Amino acid sequence: MIVFPLVLPERRPISSPALERNKMIKRLALTLLVALAMLTPSLASAQVSTAGSFRVISARDPIDNSNRSLAFSATADEEKGLAWKCLGDGLNVILTFDKYIPDDRGRQLLVRHQFEKQPEPVPGYWTLARDGKAAYLPLKDVEPFTEMAKSSKNVVLRVSDPLWGDIYTFDFSLSKLKSALGRIGDCK
Repeated sequence: MIVFPLVLPERRPISSPALERNKMIKRLALTLLVALAMLTPSLASAQVSTAGSFRVISARDPIDNSNRSLAFSATADEEKGLAWKCLGDGLNVILTFDKYIPDDRGRQLLVRHQFEKQPEPVPGYWTLARDGKAAYLPLKDVEPFTEMAKSSKNVVLRVSDPLWGDIYTFDFSLSKLKSALGRIGDCK
């Protein structure tokens, strides 16, 4: 008698849109928690509120009591964010994305922004964060960018990946930005 080994079919986990959405929400929550831990000196003292499409986190540095608050808007898939954050050098505008993007021209990344009132996108180089998943608007451009943003409903940012030539487009709602910036206060 010949005996053949029993081979069972490969077991795969059941996947559904709801399960994938739950995974995405858990991944986003973990990402935000890590980002907030890095951006906010003391989460215990932080207060979180909402202003339109913005989440506002009010926080002070526990050592020097400086303002470390931020206001951020996320894309519809909640994987990318646009934030106004108080840092040691004043108010910063930070774009975060969900994938690594290599730098162009020595930690510089070409980002084109377009508010709905602008006929053409405005190109500029943003400073890429060391992890390749965020970029900072140059400080000299923060005030004019913020003033345009305050009077706009949304902004579209196009990021050029210099290594692969891909262009990533991010669309952010700017609903209640003035109110959100009022809640974070003076960054000086």
